[in-house]
Amino acid sequence: MIINTFFDKIYVINLKESIDRKNHIIKEFNKNKIINYEFFEATHFNEPSVSELLHSNKVVSFPPCFRCLKNRCNCENNFLTKYQIANWLSYINLFEKILKSEHNLVLICEDDIVFSDNSQFILNSLLNESTFKKHKINFDLPLLIKMGAAYSPLTHNLFQQPQYIKNYSLSNPCFAVNKHMIKLFLYNLKIIDYHSDVYFHQKIPKHFKNLQVLVMNPFPV
Repeated sequence: MIINTFFDKIYVINLKESIDRKNHIIKEFNKNKIINYEFFEATHFNEPSVSELLHSNKVVSFPPCFRCLKNRCNCENNFLTKYQIANWLSYINLFEKILKSEHNLVLICEDDIVFSDNSQFILNSLLNESTFKKHKINFDLPLLIKMGAAYSPLTHNLFQQPQYIKNYSLSNPCFAVNKHMIKLFLYNLKIIDYHSDVYFHQKIPKHFKNLQVLVMNPFPV
């Protein structure tokens, strides 16, 4: 598959004890002939670093609710949990690893993803020099490519020729970034006040209007 050569490295975030999910992604990658990947150990919610960050001034506390900003509300959960903070730390630690590596453009996957039946056609159509030239993509500037989301017939089925669109889709299951984008993520992370996916895929793109943010349509993952 083209992603073996297009990206410098593919990282799969996986909890050490999640053997079933690790076996799933190995099987999924083997089926799609993906070899240029390595596992990155996710942060467990019981690790001391999670508690330290959760009780620091770097994480917004309740009240108010981080969702609706009210002191009293009926939101499903109105405070950031240790599971959400562990998710944050997993990404922060991976980002820091990438910045220290020789890799520039990387693909980041969660360990439960599945490639669609049309994924190879979609990826071949969109991950090529002519398509990036058409969109005037500069790899020396921050770049985010969203490639996966929770399944929906409207966003994953092939109704027309694959294309890049602009929207604020959440795409933590599978997305690509370069080092310039990672630096932007980390530099602007002053306080954790929402889920990581909202920060990466909505808050930062909305704040920096001219960012190179590409959304695959349909999603191949």
